[in-house]
Amino acid sequence: MRRPHRLSAILLCALGGAACTGTILDPGQGGPGGGGPNAQAVSWLPARIRRLSNRELDNSVAALLGTTTKASAAFAPDTRQSGYTINAEQRVDGTLGDQIAAAADALATEAVTARLASLVPCDQAAASCPRTFVETFAARAFRRPVTAVEADALMTVFTTAHSGGTFADGVQAVISATLQSPSFLYTTELGREGATPDARGLVELAPHEVASALSYFVTGGPPDAALLDAAAKDELRTPAQRETQMRRLLATPAARVQIARFVKEWLGLDMIDHLDRTGGAASFSSLRPTFVAETDAFVEEVMFRGDASLAALLGADYTMANSTLGAYYGVAAGASTSDWARASLASTPRRGLLSQASFLSVYAAVDASSPVKRGVTILRRLLCQDIPFPSGEVAMKAMMVPPKDAAKTTRERFTIHSTDPACAGCHSRIDPIGFAFEEFDQMGKYRVTENGVTVDSTGSLVGTDVDGAFRDAGELAGRLASSEQVRRCFARNALRFSTAQTSSSLEEAFLASWQALPATTQSNLIEVLVAYAKSDLFVNRKVN
Repeated sequence: MRRPHRLSAILLCALGGAACTGTILDPGQGGPGGGGPNAQAVSWLPARIRRLSNRELDNSVAALLGTTTKASAAFAPDTRQSGYTINAEQRVDGTLGDQIAAAADALATEAVTARLASLVPCDQAAASCPRTFVETFAARAFRRPVTAVEADALMTVFTTAHSGGTFADGVQAVISATLQSPSFLYTTELGREGATPDARGLVELAPHEVASALSYFVTGGPPDAALLDAAAKDELRTPAQRETQMRRLLATPAARVQIARFVKEWLGLDMIDHLDRTGGAASFSSLRPTFVAETDAFVEEVMFRGDASLAALLGADYTMANSTLGAYYGVAAGASTSDWARASLASTPRRGLLSQASFLSVYAAVDASSPVKRGVTILRRLLCQDIPFPSGEVAMKAMMVPPKDAAKTTRERFTIHSTDPACAGCHSRIDPIGFAFEEFDQMGKYRVTENGVTVDSTGSLVGTDVDGAFRDAGELAGRLASSEQVRRCFARNALRFSTAQTSSSLEEAFLASWQALPATTQSNLIEVLVAYAKSDLFVNRKVN
């Protein structure tokens, strides 16, 4: 089978429509989250196009082609905003464009080789079959009806490849071309066609834009047939209609994966895949999948079988464990490696996400715990407190980790921070939090002593709404779980993940609405997400 023709830039524009007429919110043009010198404060999301993240792209390809191949494995990593892989500022540059083209060719070859009949169910001998395939396939790929111009462009691709070749060659070329189209790689949030901005400069999203926004928001993948049907009937316009679809999607396995993804990116736990840790009898590489599975299972338990509260995520006196993790933690657990069950942590200092091996491993050194990494993460990710990166002479000192000493604990070595005036200003807030986790080593293993010296896990919170001393990580988690400041920070991060951008003014507008929700709803992630989907903020975009 011949290699599909790569599309020219002109053909890509024909398939991409508005995506090739210019880039909305180019860096330097201003707008929320852009970081450019002309950035302007607004309280509405701007009309925009957003490139799919690598994970969203893989999910979209899987839904379209029925493949398990992860094309993005060969792509450059996503550029993150506030730790999140979905980022409204990402674009396709020359390098990524080449990677996408190569992946599209490979995926198209695989598709026609393994699944041609299912992808093209019409009679291949019928004169109408190519156009039927093109229009049906492109509509699924673009997540909206296909225009005549787009269908004609893809028919040109089919005819060119089919000429002197086979029907399968034409299909293969169309698939490759479609996977490289801006209409597949990007989602649009430009508004209903022909709509006039209201007095606030806002336009309402088109029905299929709402469908895509809902689906990628809840499942990390493209809209299913039911959602596309609702869009075609314009049944996503009211808050009640969106809530119905939202709750339907939340019942899917994909939503469970998406919610866990948010929690892991919120705390940076997805970075565990890129770590190496040494020490102890156990191998980190062999335990890593168990650590990841614990966090996924725990988030699912709290979010979909529990009360979905932030208090439970941070302060639960249980986790989900199999036999391997149970033995590692020293708690009763599932009877086998495949049996995950609730495991009580009541007799241990572990509580919630912050005492799980995934968190403790990510925020550690290769061969030692790290009070600084753990303390900074609590301040930045849970309390939304700015801890500036050190510069100048202080930066040089920060790079000099206290040397290992076989006669001292990590805590004793790090007391240098509190005695050095250049360091004490920040570390007086950081280290007393990080010390709470000193009962856990660089792989999250519980310990009573380090280097033969009893570990001291006491600490204190300063400059928060729950200030005070605590005995260990469990008591720290309890304080954080009761904090209004932490709840506000959590809501702020939920919006960053949901909107794919960071904007203080947008977040403040959202928090004002969030504050009006009942107290039990404010810290319930599921209900916060539903409330956002029902809001005007979800379906309106600012154009001027």
